[in-house]
Amino acid sequence: MNKGGEVHIKLLQEKIAYERDERSYKLLFLHFYKGLLGFAFTFVKTQETAEEIVSDVMMKIWNMQAALAAVENLKLYLYTAVKNTSIT
Repeated sequence: MNKGGEVHIKLLQEKIAYERDERSYKLLFLHFYKGLLGFAFTFVKTQETAEEIVSDVMMKIWNMQAALAAVENLKLYLYTAVKNTSIT
């Protein structure tokens, strides 16, 4: 992702963290969903389980509130969370 995209993601993170902005959450969800879903599928091998894992991880992002703004690399954070959830 280019620097502009990184800034965009960080802005969405902050709007979600501090303003609980649902539109920003939806944009963030849509931005990462397809990649995270494919990644989860490589571990669990079923579409339904992969969808559930990604939804659970994204819900945790929403519930982090202000702590979300402190995440430096959201993409890495999300992929790590999906992997950890998939293998447990």
